[in-house]
Amino acid sequence: MNITQILLGSTAVMLLVALVLSFTAMKNGEAEDGREHTAVSLMSENARLQAEIERLRAGDAIAA
Repeated sequence: MNITQILLGSTAVMLLVALVLSFTAMKNGEAEDGREHTAVSLMSENARLQAEIERLRAGDAIAA
């Protein structure tokens, strides 16, 4: 066994461990918190912009 095979094998093991750890974190919901917060903020921004569009279509003045 030469050094190249050892390095490739250890790199493969580290990648598998990282994959397992990230999958476990995703399954436990740790990765979901940030996405949920982003989704809520995007939905509220969308509602605000839709209200602004309706107000502009009605011909009201721009609110600051």
